[in-house]
Amino acid sequence: MLPISVYQTITKAGGMQTATSMHLYFDADLTAFRTTFRMDGQSKILNPIAPAKGSNTLSPYIQLGAR
Repeated sequence: MLPISVYQTITKAGGMQTATSMHLYFDADLTAFRTTFRMDGQSKILNPIAPAKGSNTLSPYIQLGAR
């Protein structure tokens, strides 16, 4: 398993935003809450990884097939 330090995250401008709505569930006398926190990230690894044993190079990420 790769250490967490190989992935870089960036918090987007605006920080955490919250909103409430008493109208959504008015008939049930409830209030809805929403919190949004936007961030982006990318790998710090630019090249394939060569394992200690074996000759095939590895990628830190995989692509899943469609279901």
